[in-house]
Amino acid sequence: MMGQSSQASRRTHLILTAYDNEHFTVYMRLLDASSDDASEDEMAQL
Repeated sequence: MMGQSSQASRRTHLILTAYDNEHFTVYMRLLDASSDDASEDEMAQL
């Protein structure tokens, strides 16, 4: 069984920058298009 310190060291902290926040919708659209097997050309039009 892992101790708390081992679990804490394995955690990943997600830090969003101002740039990330401004482009969040684009990121989500790209992920959605990718999951729908859109081509790179189709994704470039987003």
